[in-house]
Amino acid sequence: MSLANLDMGKKIKQWYFIAKNDPAAAAQVRVMLLGIIACFTIYYGANTLIIAPKNKALGIKQAQLAEVMANATALVPAGLAPAIEQLTRQKQDLNDRIATLKVKKRFLQEEWRLISDPDRFTNIIFTSFPTAPVNIKKNLKQMSLAKERTRDGFAIQPVNLAGIASFKDFLAYLQYLESRPEAGPVDELKLENLPITPGETRAKIRFNVLLSRIKFQEGT
Repeated sequence: MSLANLDMGKKIKQWYFIAKNDPAAAAQVRVMLLGIIACFTIYYGANTLIIAPKNKALGIKQAQLAEVMANATALVPAGLAPAIEQLTRQKQDLNDRIATLKVKKRFLQEEWRLISDPDRFTNIIFTSFPTAPVNIKKNLKQMSLAKERTRDGFAIQPVNLAGIASFKDFLAYLQYLESRPEAGPVDELKLENLPITPGETRAKIRFNVLLSRIKFQEGT
């Protein structure tokens, strides 16, 4: 027998002797024993009534889930695996294309916001920019606006310009307008030859041109 066991036996005998001859100590020992017994009773009851059933139910559900997953995998024919993989790749490819189109849409919307700027439109039709081939502003006699219309997410504001200029200057002006997206397409054009007046070396024409300012509509 080890010394530790001997010491423990002596201590138990001492506690028993004290509890036997000291009523107060005996009462404390009884309280301690009752507390220990109560703790074991509560633990056993909780483990039996609450913890063990829950662990058992959890184990059953985990087993059922594993069985369902195994059955689901077995139900997929081996020949469908390549098709499923191909569909997955196609889905990813479509998602990538959608993301690219969204970026392009935002870029085009910002570009059309700049094109729709009213000051840019005015400077173009009056040839105020340095890149204009001619200065037609002095030749314009009249400007009027027609009723605005909407098409494909854009507001189109028709503008009618009338004036007198040489055919060469007006042709350069017309080509300039058609090269600028801000001015939109020329929808209508009327020309009238004018007789050469004394002192002039070039014949002039009276022009009437209908073009449009194209405005991007927000929220489209």
